Amino acid sequence: METKKLIVFNEPDEIFYAIKQGSRSDEYHLASGTDHHSELKFMDDNDLKTWALERCENDEEEFRETYVKDDGSIDYESIKSDFEEEESDYPPNWTYPEGRAYEWFDNLYLDFPDHIEIAFGEGFAPGHDGCAVVVCGYESLVDLQAFLKQQSIKMNFIVKDADQFERK
Repeated sequence: METKKLIVFNEPDEIFYAIKQGSRSDEYHLASGTDHHSELKFMDDNDLKTWALERCENDEEEFRETYVKDDGSIDYESIKSDFEEEESDYPPNWTYPEGRAYEWFDNLYLDFPDHIEIAFGEGFAPGHDGCAVVVCGYESLVDLQAFLKQQSIKMNFIVKDADQFERK
């Protein structure tokens, strides 16, 4: 019996990492890229103030008590710190590799064949809203690639062990 193998397209439409979750595991978490982004990089002072007001449920008094310094100026460093803390607990999907893969697959609106063991995970634990696409088994990964090719999507998968996948 011939073992199925992934194809390497010379000009793929997409390239995703398939991160094997351990030497004994047969689970692959899909990732788009390796870099993490922060929404904070795209926010100006007005955006930060709006976020802080929403966080204070538009209560001006609470906002002043929490984010206004004694001299009357807004403490943007404190707002940034709170924003970063909240973003680390509830990151938007586009900010991390597994979340971007989740969004990409979710936006395909495809029904995957039953023989492809693929799961879309959301909020793995209380207080963690992370999302992921999990493929169970190398054979399912190969079948997923073939199915996507049938949909006119050339997808290359770079298989990495979790301990070799470097996030930036």
